[in-house]
Amino acid sequence: MTDTAKEYARGLYMLAAEEHREREYLEELRDVMEVFDKNPGYAAILSAPSISVHERCDMIEKAFGGAVTVHIVSFLKLLCKKGYLHYFGDCYDEFRKLYLDFSGTVRAVVTSAVELTESEKIRVQEKMHALMGHSAMLRFRVDPSILGGIIIETDDQVIDGSVRRRLKEIKEVIRK
Repeated sequence: MTDTAKEYARGLYMLAAEEHREREYLEELRDVMEVFDKNPGYAAILSAPSISVHERCDMIEKAFGGAVTVHIVSFLKLLCKKGYLHYFGDCYDEFRKLYLDFSGTVRAVVTSAVELTESEKIRVQEKMHALMGHSAMLRFRVDPSILGGIIIETDDQVIDGSVRRRLKEIKEVIRK
């Protein structure tokens, strides 16, 4: 991640914090990110030097005006004018990181051998909250190679409750 993306994201986060709208801004940035992810050519058009900056800013206004706050539209236009629109994904990632850090939310990846049901996901969420003392933003993924159980990875901790790990431990005991 570039220093430029961090600076722009921090500036936008400070504005959001002043207005006590950090979560709203994060959700809107995520919506914009989804538009760019689904339409990669759109971001390229908004960065094309063959199209005037004025026209590109008009395109941003038409696409996002009314759909997101005026500050998010202004942020996109600023990135466009400065030629930094290609940093938008990094800006989003940094804004999200700031939001999670300041809200005390723990980020974690939960890996299971099979897709968890909604009720299982909720139980994992509740257990994480009880364990960490903070709310948790969980991303779930499936990896059949763990055989069963789950693995929870946070920024600074790994809780491995997988069958694969247990079998490995049993194997080591048998070897001794």
